[in-house]
Amino acid sequence: SVGLPQGDDSRGWVLLPQTARRQYQKLRDKIPEMRHQMEAYNRLVPGRTRMGVVVAGLGRALCEELGREAPHLLDAVRLEISGYPISQNLFDICLSHCDHVFVFEESYPYIEDQLRNHAVHTRIRGRRDGTISLTGELSAREMRSALGLGQQVGKTPVALRAPPRPPRFCDGC
Repeated sequence: SVGLPQGDDSRGWVLLPQTARRQYQKLRDKIPEMRHQMEAYNRLVPGRTRMGVVVAGLGRALCEELGREAPHLLDAVRLEISGYPISQNLFDICLSHCDHVFVFEESYPYIEDQLRNHAVHTRIRGRRDGTISLTGELSAREMRSALGLGQQVGKTPVALRAPPRPPRFCDGC
């Protein structure tokens, strides 16, 4: 009773092509219910402009931070993603209200790829078109640049010239 298979259930633990096909089909059968349950965690915030912003993870936190600095950003349609799989209906509604959409997500452009599959007349901007670097961490500076906000007022970039240090083990090692 620690989750180990009992009796006929043990066949599902051996990865053979026939087992993989069966398990994949079980997963596919669960997706509509999973999408329905995730609707409570994903939110579409209406806006007053034809610009859209899709945010997930760190992108969501950075968008809120940039919204305090540039309030007009909060006038954009925002699709806030907190859970997967994402309802295709949310994508369609978001795209119908926007002429162009910025996608800010961490790592691989998973949401951006799904949006591109749905977009007909809406321009999608993100990692795939080079608006944001395809590799590397998402940062406020990168989002600010993508949105055309420029450098934050009253702050200058810090140029540290720290001398390089050789690697070293701690005293205990």
